[in-house]
Amino acid sequence: MGPVGLILMVIAVSAGVLTGLNGFYTATSRVLFTMGKAQMLPSQVSHIHPKHNTPVIAIVVTALLCLISPWFGRAALNWVVDMTSVGITIAYFYACYCAYKIARDGKLRSVQLETGSNPVQKWISLAGCILSLGFMALLLVPSSPGMLNTESFYALVAWVILGLGFFWMRSKVYLSQDEDELKKVVLQ
Repeated sequence: MGPVGLILMVIAVSAGVLTGLNGFYTATSRVLFTMGKAQMLPSQVSHIHPKHNTPVIAIVVTALLCLISPWFGRAALNWVVDMTSVGITIAYFYACYCAYKIARDGKLRSVQLETGSNPVQKWISLAGCILSLGFMALLLVPSSPGMLNTESFYALVAWVILGLGFFWMRSKVYLSQDEDELKKVVLQ
């Protein structure tokens, strides 16, 4: 299609990238907002703007992080991408494991909903668990083809230590909450 095809391709690729960035931005601000409501982060993060009904502090914090991160350079951004590969693999395993338990038991824990056992879903979700463990091994086992480079691995260790330290500092407040009240606050 010549130059017209090239322009259409640039528009399509740009739209794909921008919608992905917008989705990540929205998801990050919502996660921060929910963590503020659950008191895993300071409650100010869950402040709602009175006029626009949006989590303004969570959005501003996300914007500041997004504005600062490019100044660390391409190498540091690659470390972040590598670390998120590990995080996404853990999230994928957890989602598959939860689907496996629901398919196996036929019910959701602490929810009054009976779904019935589903052997097909059970085996598919078990396969997802095994695949995610394989992906995790590719990222973390030394000399595997997809192993994290040294800087990414150290950054991941530092991030995990930082997360555990932050959880330890906030755990007294977070763990002292009633489970039913916490579900109500987070899921409303």
